[in-house]
Amino acid sequence: MRRLPILATALLVSASGVRADVPNIVVDIPPVFSLVSSVMQGVGTPKLLLRGNESPHNFALRPSQRRDLGQADIIFWIGEGLTPWLEKAQASLTQTPISVALGKQTGVVQLSFREGAFFEAHDEHDEHDEHDEHDEHDENDGHDEVNGHTEHNHAETHENAAAHDGKDHQDHAGHDHSGLDPHFWLDPENAIHWIYTIADILSQTDPENAGTYYANATRTKASLELLNKNIAQQLAPHRAERFLIVHDAFQYFEARFGLAAQGAISDGHAAPPSAARILAIRKLMQNQKISCVFAEPGYNAKLLDNLISETSVRLKQLDPLGAGLPLDHTLYEAVLQNMADMMVACFTNDEG
Repeated sequence: MRRLPILATALLVSASGVRADVPNIVVDIPPVFSLVSSVMQGVGTPKLLLRGNESPHNFALRPSQRRDLGQADIIFWIGEGLTPWLEKAQASLTQTPISVALGKQTGVVQLSFREGAFFEAHDEHDEHDEHDEHDEHDENDGHDEVNGHTEHNHAETHENAAAHDGKDHQDHAGHDHSGLDPHFWLDPENAIHWIYTIADILSQTDPENAGTYYANATRTKASLELLNKNIAQQLAPHRAERFLIVHDAFQYFEARFGLAAQGAISDGHAAPPSAARILAIRKLMQNQKISCVFAEPGYNAKLLDNLISETSVRLKQLDPLGAGLPLDHTLYEAVLQNMADMMVACFTNDEG
Protein backbone atom coordinates (compact mmCIF):
# COMPACT_ATOMS: atom_id res chain seq x y z
CA MET A 1 0.00 0.00 0.00
CA ARG A 2 1.18 3.55 -0.73
CA ARG A 3 3.44 5.26 1.74
CA LEU A 4 2.99 8.86 2.79
CA PRO A 5 5.04 10.93 0.32
CA ILE A 6 8.10 12.77 1.55
CA LEU A 7 7.44 16.48 1.94
CA ALA A 8 10.14 17.48 -0.51
CA THR A 9 8.77 15.21 -3.19
CA ALA A 10 5.08 15.88 -2.72
CA LEU A 11 4.75 17.63 -6.04
CA LEU A 12 1.26 18.99 -5.74
CA VAL A 13 1.95 22.03 -7.86
CA SER A 14 1.56 21.70 -11.57
CA ALA A 15 4.28 22.65 -14.04
CA SER A 16 2.44 25.89 -14.72
CA GLY A 17 2.77 26.89 -11.09
CA VAL A 18 -0.95 26.63 -10.35
CA ARG A 19 -1.64 24.95 -7.02
CA ALA A 20 -3.28 21.56 -7.16
CA ASP A 21 -6.69 21.06 -5.59
CA VAL A 22 -6.98 20.59 -1.85
CA PRO A 23 -6.76 16.85 -1.12
CA ASN A 24 -9.97 14.88 -0.82
CA ILE A 25 -10.35 13.83 2.81
CA VAL A 26 -12.77 11.19 4.10
CA VAL A 27 -13.43 10.53 7.80
CA ASP A 28 -15.46 7.90 9.61
CA ILE A 29 -17.36 9.44 12.57
CA PRO A 30 -18.46 12.95 13.58
CA PRO A 31 -15.83 13.48 16.33
CA VAL A 32 -13.04 12.75 13.83
CA PHE A 33 -14.78 14.98 11.29
CA SER A 34 -14.73 17.78 13.86
CA LEU A 35 -11.03 17.43 14.65
CA VAL A 36 -10.01 17.24 10.99
CA SER A 37 -12.30 20.18 10.15
CA SER A 38 -10.61 22.23 12.84
CA VAL A 39 -7.18 21.62 11.31
CA MET A 40 -8.52 22.27 7.79
CA GLN A 41 -10.33 25.52 8.59
CA GLY A 42 -9.86 28.02 5.80
CA VAL A 43 -8.67 25.35 3.37
CA GLY A 44 -11.35 22.70 2.95
CA THR A 45 -13.82 20.33 4.59
CA PRO A 46 -13.61 16.55 4.93
CA LYS A 47 -16.37 14.21 3.84
CA LEU A 48 -18.13 12.27 6.59
CA LEU A 49 -19.28 8.68 6.21
CA LEU A 50 -21.43 8.22 9.31
CA ARG A 51 -23.80 10.65 10.93
CA GLY A 52 -24.19 10.76 14.69
CA ASN A 53 -27.41 8.75 14.63
CA GLU A 54 -25.85 5.86 12.68
CA SER A 55 -24.07 2.93 14.27
CA PRO A 56 -20.34 2.66 13.52
CA HIS A 57 -20.46 -1.08 14.04
CA ASN A 58 -23.27 -2.10 11.72
CA PHE A 59 -23.17 0.12 8.67
CA ALA A 60 -23.51 -0.37 4.93
CA LEU A 61 -21.87 2.15 2.62
CA ARG A 62 -24.14 3.92 0.19
CA PRO A 63 -23.03 4.20 -3.47
CA SER A 64 -22.17 7.89 -3.04
CA GLN A 65 -19.97 7.05 -0.07
CA ARG A 66 -18.17 4.35 -2.01
CA ARG A 67 -17.44 6.98 -4.65
CA ASP A 68 -16.10 9.33 -1.96
CA LEU A 69 -13.78 6.58 -0.72
CA GLY A 70 -12.65 5.86 -4.25
CA GLN A 71 -11.73 9.51 -4.76
CA ALA A 72 -10.11 10.00 -1.34
CA ASP A 73 -6.50 11.08 -1.02
CA ILE A 74 -6.52 10.56 2.77
CA ILE A 75 -8.81 8.61 5.09
CA PHE A 76 -8.74 9.49 8.79
CA TRP A 77 -10.53 6.86 10.86
CA ILE A 78 -10.47 5.38 14.36
CA GLY A 79 -9.61 1.86 13.24
CA GLU A 80 -11.10 -1.52 12.44
CA GLY A 81 -12.08 -2.13 16.06
CA LEU A 82 -14.81 0.49 15.62
CA THR A 83 -15.58 0.21 11.89
CA PRO A 84 -14.49 -3.18 10.50
CA TRP A 85 -16.53 -2.59 7.35
CA LEU A 86 -14.34 0.41 6.51
CA GLU A 87 -11.20 -1.72 6.59
CA LYS A 88 -12.81 -4.09 4.08
CA ALA A 89 -13.98 -1.20 1.90
CA GLN A 90 -10.48 0.26 1.75
CA ALA A 91 -9.02 -3.10 0.78
CA SER A 92 -11.29 -3.18 -2.26
CA LEU A 93 -10.35 0.26 -3.61
CA THR A 94 -8.58 0.32 -6.97
CA GLN A 95 -6.58 3.41 -6.00
CA THR A 96 -5.12 3.28 -2.51
CA PRO A 97 -5.49 6.45 -0.42
CA ILE A 98 -3.35 7.30 2.58
CA SER A 99 -5.11 5.56 5.45
CA VAL A 100 -4.54 6.85 8.98
CA ALA A 101 -5.90 4.69 11.82
CA LEU A 102 -5.88 7.22 14.64
CA GLY A 103 -6.32 4.61 17.35
CA LYS A 104 -2.99 3.05 16.39
CA GLN A 105 -0.81 6.13 16.62
CA THR A 106 2.13 5.96 18.99
CA GLY A 107 1.36 7.64 22.30
CA VAL A 108 -2.40 7.10 22.12
CA VAL A 109 -3.94 5.88 25.37
CA GLN A 110 -5.35 2.40 24.78
CA LEU A 111 -7.57 0.51 27.22
CA SER A 112 -8.91 -3.03 27.10
CA PHE A 113 -12.61 -3.68 27.47
CA ARG A 114 -13.73 -4.33 31.01
CA GLU A 115 -15.09 -7.78 31.77
CA GLY A 116 -18.42 -8.85 33.22
CA ALA A 117 -21.44 -6.98 34.49
CA PHE A 118 -19.54 -5.52 37.43
CA PHE A 119 -16.22 -3.79 36.86
CA GLU A 120 -13.21 -4.08 39.08
CA ALA A 121 -12.47 -0.94 41.04
CA HIS A 122 -10.30 1.54 39.17
CA ASP A 123 -6.98 1.94 40.91
CA GLU A 124 -4.70 3.90 38.64
CA HIS A 125 -4.64 3.99 34.87
CA ASP A 126 -0.94 3.82 34.21
CA GLU A 127 -1.57 4.45 30.56
CA HIS A 128 -2.74 7.94 31.39
CA ASP A 129 0.17 8.73 33.63
CA GLU A 130 2.45 8.34 30.64
CA HIS A 131 0.52 10.83 28.53
CA ASP A 132 -0.53 13.59 30.91
CA GLU A 133 1.99 15.98 29.48
CA HIS A 134 1.91 17.10 25.86
CA ASP A 135 5.07 18.98 25.12
CA GLU A 136 6.00 20.72 21.94
CA HIS A 137 5.10 18.85 18.79
CA ASP A 138 7.62 16.36 17.50
CA GLU A 139 7.46 16.26 13.75
CA ASN A 140 8.16 12.51 13.83
CA ASP A 141 5.00 11.78 15.85
CA GLY A 142 1.90 10.26 14.38
CA HIS A 143 3.09 8.32 11.33
CA ASP A 144 3.19 4.87 12.80
CA GLU A 145 0.05 3.49 11.17
CA VAL A 146 -0.40 4.67 7.62
CA ASN A 147 -2.05 2.43 5.06
CA GLY A 148 -1.80 -0.46 7.51
CA HIS A 149 2.03 -0.35 7.63
CA THR A 150 3.48 -0.47 11.11
CA GLU A 151 6.54 1.51 12.11
CA HIS A 152 6.17 1.27 15.88
CA ASN A 153 5.36 -1.59 18.22
CA HIS A 154 2.30 0.27 19.48
CA ALA A 155 0.46 -0.63 16.29
CA GLU A 156 0.45 -4.31 17.21
CA THR A 157 -3.01 -3.65 18.61
CA HIS A 158 -4.45 -4.70 15.27
CA GLU A 159 -4.56 -8.27 16.49
CA ASN A 160 -6.42 -7.31 19.64
CA ALA A 161 -9.13 -5.19 18.04
CA ALA A 162 -12.66 -6.06 19.02
CA ALA A 163 -14.34 -8.68 16.87
CA HIS A 164 -17.75 -7.86 15.43
CA ASP A 165 -20.64 -10.15 14.68
CA GLY A 166 -22.51 -7.79 12.35
CA LYS A 167 -25.49 -7.40 14.69
CA ASP A 168 -26.37 -4.27 16.59
CA HIS A 169 -29.07 -2.27 18.21
CA GLN A 170 -29.09 1.35 17.21
CA ASP A 171 -25.80 2.18 18.82
CA HIS A 172 -22.70 0.39 20.04
CA ALA A 173 -23.89 -2.79 21.68
CA GLY A 174 -23.55 -5.02 18.65
CA HIS A 175 -19.88 -5.86 18.91
CA ASP A 176 -17.90 -8.33 20.94
CA HIS A 177 -16.29 -6.64 23.92
CA SER A 178 -12.90 -8.30 23.77
CA GLY A 179 -9.50 -6.79 23.17
CA LEU A 180 -9.06 -3.04 22.89
CA ASP A 181 -11.88 -0.63 23.53
CA PRO A 182 -12.04 1.47 20.31
CA HIS A 183 -13.69 4.57 21.83
CA PHE A 184 -10.33 6.34 21.94
CA TRP A 185 -11.74 9.78 21.13
CA LEU A 186 -13.49 10.08 24.50
CA ASP A 187 -10.12 10.81 26.11
CA PRO A 188 -9.28 14.41 25.14
CA GLU A 189 -5.58 13.66 25.58
CA ASN A 190 -5.87 11.34 22.59
CA ALA A 191 -7.49 14.08 20.55
CA ILE A 192 -4.72 16.48 21.53
CA HIS A 193 -2.20 13.92 20.33
CA TRP A 194 -4.04 13.44 17.02
CA ILE A 195 -4.16 17.11 16.10
CA TYR A 196 -0.55 17.27 14.95
CA THR A 197 -0.79 13.85 13.34
CA ILE A 198 -3.58 15.27 11.21
CA ALA A 199 -1.66 18.47 10.48
CA ASP A 200 1.49 16.51 9.56
CA ILE A 201 -0.22 14.30 7.04
CA LEU A 202 -2.28 17.09 5.50
CA SER A 203 0.87 19.22 5.20
CA GLN A 204 2.89 16.49 3.53
CA THR A 205 0.09 15.92 1.05
CA ASP A 206 -0.68 19.62 0.57
CA PRO A 207 2.51 21.55 1.46
CA GLU A 208 1.22 24.83 0.08
CA ASN A 209 -1.29 25.00 2.93
CA ALA A 210 1.03 23.62 5.61
CA GLY A 211 1.21 26.98 7.41
CA THR A 212 -2.55 27.09 7.78
CA TYR A 213 -2.76 23.48 8.94
CA TYR A 214 -0.14 23.97 11.64
CA ALA A 215 -1.58 27.29 12.79
CA ASN A 216 -4.99 25.65 13.10
CA ALA A 217 -3.46 22.70 14.92
CA THR A 218 -1.80 24.99 17.46
CA ARG A 219 -5.06 26.83 18.07
CA THR A 220 -7.05 23.59 18.36
CA LYS A 221 -4.53 22.03 20.73
CA ALA A 222 -4.79 25.03 23.06
CA SER A 223 -8.57 24.86 22.99
CA LEU A 224 -8.58 21.12 23.75
CA GLU A 225 -6.14 21.57 26.61
CA LEU A 226 -8.42 24.20 28.14
CA LEU A 227 -11.43 21.91 27.69
CA ASN A 228 -9.54 19.07 29.37
CA LYS A 229 -8.65 21.30 32.32
CA ASN A 230 -12.17 22.69 32.70
CA ILE A 231 -13.89 19.31 32.60
CA ALA A 232 -11.40 17.92 35.12
CA GLN A 233 -12.30 20.74 37.49
CA GLN A 234 -16.02 20.30 36.82
CA LEU A 235 -16.00 16.57 37.56
CA ALA A 236 -13.48 16.54 40.41
CA PRO A 237 -16.14 16.87 43.16
CA HIS A 238 -17.98 13.84 41.78
CA ARG A 239 -15.23 11.23 41.62
CA ALA A 240 -16.80 9.19 44.43
CA GLU A 241 -20.16 8.92 42.66
CA ARG A 242 -21.40 5.40 41.99
CA PHE A 243 -23.09 4.92 38.65
CA LEU A 244 -23.85 2.37 35.96
CA ILE A 245 -23.58 2.56 32.21
CA VAL A 246 -25.79 0.68 29.78
CA HIS A 247 -22.92 -0.17 27.46
CA ASP A 248 -19.20 -0.07 28.13
CA ALA A 249 -18.36 2.84 25.84
CA PHE A 250 -17.19 5.54 28.24
CA GLN A 251 -14.18 4.23 30.12
CA TYR A 252 -11.73 6.55 28.33
CA PHE A 253 -13.75 9.51 29.59
CA GLU A 254 -14.10 7.96 33.04
CA ALA A 255 -10.41 7.15 33.38
CA ARG A 256 -9.26 10.56 32.18
CA PHE A 257 -11.41 12.39 34.74
CA GLY A 258 -11.15 10.03 37.69
CA LEU A 259 -14.62 8.49 37.48
CA ALA A 260 -15.46 4.78 37.76
CA ALA A 261 -18.63 3.07 36.58
CA GLN A 262 -19.60 0.14 38.80
CA GLY A 263 -20.78 -1.97 35.90
CA ALA A 264 -22.66 -2.23 32.60
CA ILE A 265 -26.21 -3.36 32.03
CA SER A 266 -25.51 -4.71 28.54
CA ASP A 267 -22.85 -7.34 27.97
CA GLY A 268 -21.97 -5.77 24.62
CA HIS A 269 -24.07 -8.01 22.40
CA ALA A 270 -27.29 -7.21 20.58
CA ALA A 271 -29.42 -9.40 22.87
CA PRO A 272 -30.94 -7.63 25.88
CA PRO A 273 -29.55 -8.50 29.30
CA SER A 274 -30.76 -11.77 30.78
CA ALA A 275 -33.16 -11.96 33.71
CA ALA A 276 -30.28 -13.08 35.91
CA ARG A 277 -28.17 -10.11 34.85
CA ILE A 278 -31.01 -7.68 35.50
CA LEU A 279 -31.50 -9.18 38.96
CA ALA A 280 -27.79 -8.83 39.68
CA ILE A 281 -27.83 -5.22 38.48
CA ARG A 282 -30.79 -4.41 40.73
CA LYS A 283 -28.95 -5.87 43.72
CA LEU A 284 -25.90 -3.84 42.79
CA MET A 285 -27.96 -0.65 42.61
CA GLN A 286 -29.20 -1.30 46.15
CA ASN A 287 -25.95 -2.47 47.71
CA GLN A 288 -23.68 0.11 46.08
CA LYS A 289 -26.12 3.02 46.36
CA ILE A 290 -26.04 3.74 42.66
CA SER A 291 -27.12 7.29 41.88
CA CYS A 292 -27.30 7.28 38.08
CA VAL A 293 -27.56 5.11 35.00
CA PHE A 294 -26.16 6.53 31.76
CA ALA A 295 -27.46 5.29 28.42
CA GLU A 296 -26.60 6.04 24.81
CA PRO A 297 -29.17 7.30 22.28
CA GLY A 298 -31.42 4.59 20.92
CA TYR A 299 -31.17 2.11 23.75
CA ASN A 300 -34.28 0.28 24.98
CA ALA A 301 -35.97 2.95 27.07
CA LYS A 302 -38.68 0.60 28.36
CA LEU A 303 -36.11 -1.85 29.69
CA LEU A 304 -34.25 0.93 31.49
CA ASP A 305 -37.42 2.44 32.92
CA ASN A 306 -38.40 -0.96 34.30
CA LEU A 307 -34.93 -1.48 35.71
CA ILE A 308 -34.87 1.73 37.74
CA SER A 309 -38.56 1.78 38.65
CA GLU A 310 -39.23 1.96 42.38
CA THR A 311 -35.66 3.16 42.98
CA SER A 312 -34.11 6.59 43.43
CA VAL A 313 -31.71 5.95 40.55
CA ARG A 314 -31.78 8.62 37.85
CA LEU A 315 -31.44 7.95 34.12
CA LYS A 316 -29.55 10.27 31.77
CA GLN A 317 -28.28 10.01 28.21
CA LEU A 318 -24.68 10.36 27.07
CA ASP A 319 -24.00 10.72 23.37
CA PRO A 320 -20.43 9.81 22.32
CA LEU A 321 -20.99 10.68 18.64
CA GLY A 322 -22.80 14.01 18.89
CA ALA A 323 -26.08 13.25 17.14
CA GLY A 324 -28.00 16.49 16.77
CA LEU A 325 -24.99 18.75 17.30
CA PRO A 326 -23.85 21.12 14.54
CA LEU A 327 -21.58 19.19 12.21
CA ASP A 328 -18.53 21.44 12.27
CA HIS A 329 -15.21 22.00 14.03
CA THR A 330 -16.98 22.66 17.36
CA LEU A 331 -18.65 19.24 17.61
CA TYR A 332 -15.83 17.34 19.32
CA GLU A 333 -15.56 19.74 22.24
CA ALA A 334 -19.35 19.92 22.51
CA VAL A 335 -19.57 16.12 22.76
CA LEU A 336 -17.22 16.00 25.74
CA GLN A 337 -18.66 19.07 27.43
CA ASN A 338 -22.21 17.77 27.04
CA MET A 339 -21.18 14.47 28.61
CA ALA A 340 -19.64 16.26 31.58
CA ASP A 341 -22.69 18.52 31.98
CA MET A 342 -25.08 15.56 31.83
CA MET A 343 -23.10 13.63 34.42
CA VAL A 344 -23.04 16.56 36.83
CA ALA A 345 -26.76 17.17 36.31
CA CYS A 346 -27.48 13.55 37.18
CA PHE A 347 -25.14 13.40 40.16
CA THR A 348 -26.60 16.60 41.62
CA ASN A 349 -30.19 15.75 40.63
CA ASP A 350 -30.38 19.00 38.72
CA GLU A 351 -33.24 18.83 36.23
CA GLY A 352 -32.64 22.37 35.02
